[in-house]
Amino acid sequence: MPKKTKKQKIQAQLRKKDFILNQAKKEKNLSKIQLKAKHKKLVLPDTVVNTKQEHSATTYFKKDLVKSLIIVIIIIAIEIVLYFGRINEYF
Repeated sequence: MPKKTKKQKIQAQLRKKDFILNQAKKEKNLSKIQLKAKHKKLVLPDTVVNTKQEHSATTYFKKDLVKSLIIVIIIIAIEIVLYFGRINEYF
């Protein structure tokens, strides 16, 4: 890689200073916004609707899981009965 010329070094320093100044301005703006946010009262959004939807989704999932487990257990039980029934020649 070729070395930087004096002109390129000066340009890099100017970019760095500009970046630092812009960053300082942003921090000042953020601190002002944070102060304004502290002075405002907290407004709670409608979380009741969200919790009902989440609650209904979890209840549906639990109900489906229980039904699936019951069906799987019944199928496995039938297979065990048929297996031992054929071994003992009941079927």
